[in-house]
Amino acid sequence: MRADPLFATEPLVRATFVDRPNRFLVRYRRAGRQGVGYLANSGRLGEILLPGTEVLLAERRHTKIGREVLGAAWSRRWPGDRPRAVLLNSSRANDVAERLLAARLIPELAAWRVARREVAVGASRFDFLLAGAGGEYLLEVKSVTLAERGLAMFPDATSARGRRHLEELVHLAGRGGRRAGVLFLVQGAADRFLPDFHNDLAFARAFHAARGRVDLLPYRLDPRLDRAGRLVFAGRPRRLAIPWAALDDAVADGGLYLLVLHLPVDTRVAVGALGRRTYPRGWHVYVGSARRGLTHRVARHLRHRKRLHWHIDHLRARSPWVRAFPIRAAAAECALAAEVARLGAGVAPGFGSSDCGCPGHLVWFPQAPVPTAAFQELLTRLRHQPFAR
Repeated sequence: MRADPLFATEPLVRATFVDRPNRFLVRYRRAGRQGVGYLANSGRLGEILLPGTEVLLAERRHTKIGREVLGAAWSRRWPGDRPRAVLLNSSRANDVAERLLAARLIPELAAWRVARREVAVGASRFDFLLAGAGGEYLLEVKSVTLAERGLAMFPDATSARGRRHLEELVHLAGRGGRRAGVLFLVQGAADRFLPDFHNDLAFARAFHAARGRVDLLPYRLDPRLDRAGRLVFAGRPRRLAIPWAALDDAVADGGLYLLVLHLPVDTRVAVGALGRRTYPRGWHVYVGSARRGLTHRVARHLRHRKRLHWHIDHLRARSPWVRAFPIRAAAAECALAAEVARLGAGVAPGFGSSDCGCPGHLVWFPQAPVPTAAFQELLTRLRHQPFAR
């Protein structure tokens, strides 16, 4: 007989992802009709919530929004991508973690039992208080859905709360014999784990500083959809390696970035020595670099009020919408500009390339590029390639 799963949801309803108007709401389409579901996940989930992704809906009683997006599932979208299913609700992920602890499937925590969930200590609230012969153990659980090309990373967006948890655990560990740790519950095909220094350098540095002071425990499980439509966690978790040597270099604040701007109308503007030019309405992706101070450079681009210096500053001043994607990897700026150009519909001649021989570092897209598989695959490949298997 097949063993009972560690954890299974109720049967879920399948629908197709449409868009995400804000971080807590998802629009979906089912049976030809559009609906709205609640999403209890503050991550960006950019590589998951793409056109064609199936969202898995649960009933949400006694609320104005009657459905919750509990998970997602998708088939192949680019070469090497495998069919996957993930649980998106962080509270349910804590339920999975509690089952793992009760079954003693995390060897480092096998001597501890759950004494209480949601415990407040100091200025923070942690997911579990464990008890054992050794005293007390504070455990925080992080659900990791960003797992591509053999590498899992967390968080996929800036997480001041996650960084604060790490720093608080370091502060509390050892006081009165108390121990502390973070269980990173990874969903997806990965054999290595790193903090996502691209998205959140401060968290990565806190993770690096916590080494040897708190337990950092990345474990992988592969959820699946069963015939009843349930999202099921089964089998034994697998410990992932942390390539510390690679992380030592990665926490330096330099690399490349993609800046995505939106122009609601055709815009004629003077751009330095390029003179007055018309930039078409739509989305423009700028490729830039900073050997040092990448965080500061990106923050400057995001501000509206500043002295106009770089080519991109003149266009940024006319754009009401902008997003930045840092890439802390040793890739070539001009090569990345060429890759982005292959995805877009045109290059602005000479824009951002006055000190190189490139056609230009600004690429026009008539439709939003970020919520597309091609853009997300490029971003993921650049961020993961130096560390992936």
